[in-house]
Amino acid sequence: MQFLLERLANAEATRDPLAAPVDMREAIQAQIQRIVACRPWQSNASAMLYDFGMPSVVDLAIGGGDGLERYVSRLARLISEHEPRLRQVSVSLVDAQGEGARLSRHLLVQAILSEAPDQAAFRMELRDI
Repeated sequence: MQFLLERLANAEATRDPLAAPVDMREAIQAQIQRIVACRPWQSNASAMLYDFGMPSVVDLAIGGGDGLERYVSRLARLISEHEPRLRQVSVSLVDAQGEGARLSRHLLVQAILSEAPDQAAFRMELRDI
């Protein structure tokens, strides 16, 4: 399954019989990146009018706390709602050793591809949040 914009972007490739097929994992990763990159729009009353997009990580408590936990649970919910090609979505916060002695945090998205007959796993790491 492809979303409308993916079908439009790949329209030329589908007409060419020698073109490479659309990579579903890349399309799903691009959709998740869109969810993370979009910011929810709020009215003056601070009510979210569109339940799509993520708040800026910079605005959260960078050192941890419940702000990052809310971010992780919101991302898992939005992926489940807006990415029908995935099921059993799990998002976790992972500490990883960065360059030198720098500790960095990553988000790890894990799920099952809905259209895969063999229960294929999907894994994506969002770095430097």
